[in-house]
Amino acid sequence: MKNNIKYEKRTQHFAFRDTGHIQCALGCSRHLHYHLELIAIYDGECEVTVDDETFIARGGDIFLTFPNQSHSYKTLSKETYSLAIISPDMTPELQKILTTSRPKENIIRGAAMREDIRDIIDGISNTFYSNEPYKELILRGYVTALFGKILPMLKLDSLKTPELNSLDTIMNYCINNSHKPLSLELLEKELHISKYYVSHVMHEKLNVGFNEYVNSLRVSNACIYLLKTDMSITEISDAVGFNSIRTFNRAFAKQMKVSPSEYRATAL
Repeated sequence: MKNNIKYEKRTQHFAFRDTGHIQCALGCSRHLHYHLELIAIYDGECEVTVDDETFIARGGDIFLTFPNQSHSYKTLSKETYSLAIISPDMTPELQKILTTSRPKENIIRGAAMREDIRDIIDGISNTFYSNEPYKELILRGYVTALFGKILPMLKLDSLKTPELNSLDTIMNYCINNSHKPLSLELLEKELHISKYYVSHVMHEKLNVGFNEYVNSLRVSNACIYLLKTDMSITEISDAVGFNSIRTFNRAFAKQMKVSPSEYRATAL
């Protein structure tokens, strides 16, 4: 039977939501993305599914998914919570561990009630909703500090373990090599997985084609270059792995609904 996992294409480094004292339903269908997703639950209760494991998260718990872990939420009683969606690129010092590891358990019981962690989350919330001139720099510091507190509380498995499944292997390879020429034939050679199976498993699990998935990674990286550098659009196209500026422009417009130059102009 086909698994309905939605692959979400995200280009923002960071997104945040804080419900304050308002109880809201924390529900979403099964999805995955390159970003980490962290939820601190202060009140209420929800059923959480990560990959093939389901558990109950309650007030006081922190729930964290790593890149490319499928997950969904179902509210059992309305929650108050803070939710952060964080690109691994936001914390270069921790990027390797965040993209090459997985938690043995994705929930940290009672962590949301720790004063030191709550202070950091409050700092993130206050900064995110402010007009601080160095807002992104401050957020990066808070996020790094938050992971510094949380990671020692998790038991991590390396993604290089034999238990890594085929989809994980394919996605991890594409993420780490999206700036290089990629093809089904190359993955077959490098990963020793049939190119027909690669194509099949991506359609079956993610409802997305191989080229579309790779292009989404490249466009996401291009957005960072457009915002953070003064590189020309042609230079960015080459840097993220597109073989022609025409292909880049077409893929970018399809995903972002604007051209690269329009994206850069509107973000200034």
